[in-house]
Amino acid sequence: MGEILLCGDFNARIGSENDFIVNDDSKFTPIFDTYPTDKNIMTRKSRDQKIDQRGKEVLDFCISKQIRILNGRVLGDTFGNFTCYTPNGASVVDYVAVSEEILENVVLYFKVSRFIPTLSDCHCKLEWELSAKYCVPGENDIPIQLKNMTPNYIWTDCSAIKFQETLSSDTLQNYILEFNNSTIQFTQTSVDDASSKLSNIFLSAANLSLKRPLKKHTNKQKNKKVV
Repeated sequence: MGEILLCGDFNARIGSENDFIVNDDSKFTPIFDTYPTDKNIMTRKSRDQKIDQRGKEVLDFCISKQIRILNGRVLGDTFGNFTCYTPNGASVVDYVAVSEEILENVVLYFKVSRFIPTLSDCHCKLEWELSAKYCVPGENDIPIQLKNMTPNYIWTDCSAIKFQETLSSDTLQNYILEFNNSTIQFTQTSVDDASSKLSNIFLSAANLSLKRPLKKHTNKQKNKKVV
């Protein structure tokens, strides 16, 4: 399985409880040799010390999957700032959670931005930066076939309902059923093919239910020769 990154509103309060097993060790435990022990990482801090039932479930999920929360742990948010402001008070319910490998080698910083009412009703924007490695294609590399960008669509108050109704139509449901029944192998070709089929499902629904903006035709004036 690859590395994991989760982000958004978890609707859960986890306080500053650990999201890993403290002093985890496999030396004297009757388990398989392949058991991956939790690493001794930095504990979190949080300005919100409350823990609710959903928060306990999130912590159990993180421990079982070896996923670690950035809030209150990474440079930029070492105190675990509040992420949500409501008339009932402030809380931490928005998180970024990543695999241990990402936390140790890829994450550069994490920040909870100040609350801006024009961007959200009660949530703060989360920012983080990751280091990435990439290779510049050489002369002997196979050229990548890039697809043209899809045109824009006009989105109105009724667009969501129309789009969902189109996805529920018999034609689109057959496409979705065919996609769900397809076998996706762990190869680049198979993944690319599956990604293309999934994109075509959404594009087909958009083309059938949404309107596109009209192209603006500009009249090019020919330069007249002055005698």
